[in-house]
Amino acid sequence: MILNPTEYISDLYLAKIPKGTGIEMSTPENTTTFSIDKDKFCYVVYPKKKLSNIDTQIIDSSTQKIITQSNGLVFDLNLIPNINCDDFGDGKYNLNLKPGSYQWRFYLNHQVLADIHFKVI
Repeated sequence: MILNPTEYISDLYLAKIPKGTGIEMSTPENTTTFSIDKDKFCYVVYPKKKLSNIDTQIIDSSTQKIITQSNGLVFDLNLIPNINCDDFGDGKYNLNLKPGSYQWRFYLNHQVLADIHFKVI
């Protein structure tokens, strides 16, 4: 069975906030272009119901290799929107992405609900 994204989410997009700030101090700006030096990478999810067993992946568009992934995420209706942000960099909890083209995939029960292309400069 193929899942209909509109049944689970009302909106989902990539966004950025200024590096060095948190989501409580910034409003995420919808974008598909990120600066390693100036931005934090964010994704914003507006769920229609509680979503469990969510996986996300960042894939290098040129090689189709998975660069990073998160598994078993839960998106609750208590936080709408659900906003998740990460710094670029080499640290354990950072996104180690070089300048280039990527895809961000959002899965529910191993089926793709969103596949968004983005650039890092």
